[in-house]
Amino acid sequence: LKVKTEIELRGGPNGDGGEAKNTKTSGLGNDIKFEYIPFAYSNGKNLLFRNIEPVRKVFDVLGDESNYPVFFHCRIGTDRTGLIGLLVNALVGVELQDIYQDYLFSDFGRIGKTSTVGQNNEDSIAGYVQQLQAFPGDTLQNKVYNFLLTAGVPAAKLDTLINVLTEGDKPTNSANKIAVTTVDNMTLTGAAMTSKTATRSPAKQANFTAANQKASYTFTSDKAFSAKLFANIMSKNTSLTIANAFTVTIDGTPVTLKTTSFATTSLGFGTQAEYWIPAEFADITVPAGSHTIVIETKTATAISLSQIAFQMDTNAIITKA
Repeated sequence: LKVKTEIELRGGPNGDGGEAKNTKTSGLGNDIKFEYIPFAYSNGKNLLFRNIEPVRKVFDVLGDESNYPVFFHCRIGTDRTGLIGLLVNALVGVELQDIYQDYLFSDFGRIGKTSTVGQNNEDSIAGYVQQLQAFPGDTLQNKVYNFLLTAGVPAAKLDTLINVLTEGDKPTNSANKIAVTTVDNMTLTGAAMTSKTATRSPAKQANFTAANQKASYTFTSDKAFSAKLFANIMSKNTSLTIANAFTVTIDGTPVTLKTTSFATTSLGFGTQAEYWIPAEFADITVPAGSHTIVIETKTATAISLSQIAFQMDTNAIITKA
């Protein structure tokens, strides 16, 4: 098969490398590039949203043409492998019915279990699709493209994957504009900026540990736009909601925050592992011109922030002031 790259997805219940922590090289040979990107697989539903950073890192690999052909796998080949298969298939325009059928073939590996296409839990493709359908776009392909942009995958990586895996006319992506900024482009007050190399962590993150700590982003838009405001956050608190934990202002005017996100009604999953989620904070409307958005904590709960994203209804150009 002339495989060049192996992606190892095994990570144990909490994504801490319990299944493959001692695996350092590919079982296919020393000449195979080995990418260790552990996924978590239990502790409740929303397998997709509890593995945002690993998903982003998988698509960093898949977005490099020099890595192909690529072999990716977990332990049995259903949940984590099936999730990446779903995202890749959707991204290149495969119809949903064919995606379901493809997932069911991988589902044969679930020893002693029955198929769970119709159930909304962590083993179910239906749960993934339900969450992805909430993103902007005219088709599932558009929605997955926009979801991956929101997760922090550069558009160039996604376009490379599409070019490598399709022939002829390329799929047309949604007109929805996604603008993403990481915390190293923001001004912090009280919060501490840290750099991480851990597999499940973003490279840069702001850590909040007290009330009234802030992350501010000043930007210019060439035109007015409405958008969904997302923030990639990580917390182990299971009782606070987004609205309980933060205030958000734009140019000093408070924004009404959501009480739930796509992933959970609470900030976190209450485990020892880092679970980064793209939380939907608010619906906002921004005039053309220069603006400052401020995210401020209301609590001493430990929360980390890696990026914010605007899912806009128009092709506004966002530039850092």
